[in-house]
Amino acid sequence: MYTEIIHNINKKFIDLQSVLSTIIPLQKISKNPTDIFRSEFDNILKCIDDITNKFTGVRNNLIDECVKLEKSIYLKCEVLKIDMPRMPNICNLYFKKEYLMIELSKINLLEKYRLREINYWVNKSKKLHYELYNDDFLLEIIEPSIMYLENLKKLYKSLKQDKEKKDIQKKELVKDLQSFYKKLEINEKVSIYDRFVILEEKYKTHKNMCINRQKELNVIKQEIHDKENLLNFPLTRFLDLLSDRYIGELKERCYYLQNEYEKKVEEIYSEHFSTLKNLLFLFGMKLEIYEKNDKGLLQIKNRIKDLESKKDLFLEINNLINNRYALLERMNEFEKIASDPKRLFKSSFQLNREEKFRKNAFPSLLKLETELIDKLKEYTEKYGIFYKNEENYENVLKAEIEGRIINKTVFINKYDSPYKKKKM
Repeated sequence: MYTEIIHNINKKFIDLQSVLSTIIPLQKISKNPTDIFRSEFDNILKCIDDITNKFTGVRNNLIDECVKLEKSIYLKCEVLKIDMPRMPNICNLYFKKEYLMIELSKINLLEKYRLREINYWVNKSKKLHYELYNDDFLLEIIEPSIMYLENLKKLYKSLKQDKEKKDIQKKELVKDLQSFYKKLEINEKVSIYDRFVILEEKYKTHKNMCINRQKELNVIKQEIHDKENLLNFPLTRFLDLLSDRYIGELKERCYYLQNEYEKKVEEIYSEHFSTLKNLLFLFGMKLEIYEKNDKGLLQIKNRIKDLESKKDLFLEINNLINNRYALLERMNEFEKIASDPKRLFKSSFQLNREEKFRKNAFPSLLKLETELIDKLKEYTEKYGIFYKNEENYENVLKAEIEGRIINKTVFINKYDSPYKKKKM
């Protein structure tokens, strides 16, 4: 069609030139028809220029529109992080414009669905973030790129993992809160379905309340037991409660004990001091004096408790010491008797008894001293140095054993010398 039009235009020009060549005036017969009929040809050219200019404007507008469409597509692809669509080599600008509009609509549709998906994950993340941290989750910039979407999904996954951890913590918080409420006698229910921040705030509040009340209660309990000890009352078995009601009951108990104590303080002091005095005498220790007040009574009670704990082992050691001194005394007496010639005139029964004692005396002494040394070590490990007559008895015993001389003619055979010292 286009070729046909060009052909017709060329034919018309040829026909025009042919007609004009037949009507050239004689005086201008040698000239070219286009020169002779210049104005007519200029009109033709002007008409062509007008038509050309008209459609050049249309073409330029189409080019501008295509450029704008291409720019929009490029920017969208940059934001969406996708490749630019491939542009075919299209000469017709209307066709190119239509093609670009279709491509842009595809990209806009992708952007729409991408933004819808992003908003979905943003809303989920906001909801989860608020549940966890009790504040709004703000995103300054939202872009519809696939990377942005993936990062949102990662963020949600991270928040979900935090929530799973928080859910475990919530169980512990609920368990602890229920324990606090039980101790405080608070009739309030908590659930793992409560928000974490609310549970955490309640936990902090009631934990501090329990700590403060426990401190107050410890002072009251100690005062009650101190007074009960002084009064020789059965010790109160305390409940695991921290409520105002229970603390009030213990304060009343404390007030009652204080009144009873004030009534019997002189009697209690005399009774405990008498017990301490007897124990100090038993241990061979000097009398100790304490003030007639709460502090003095508690010191007496503690001193009695300390001495009572040592009493059995002390008496056992003291008994061994007495037995040892008694055996040594008998050995000394026997040594004097053994040197008397008249002893040979005693009855055979008496002589047999003396002979038996002579053979067993020193082994018995060694056995007794071994047991005594072991008991002294046990006492030292448990209670410290064992004192007798205000002296370290272990050192006294060691000195006596090292300085001892055994008469071999009386008690022992097979010694090189009757004066040889044997170290124990």
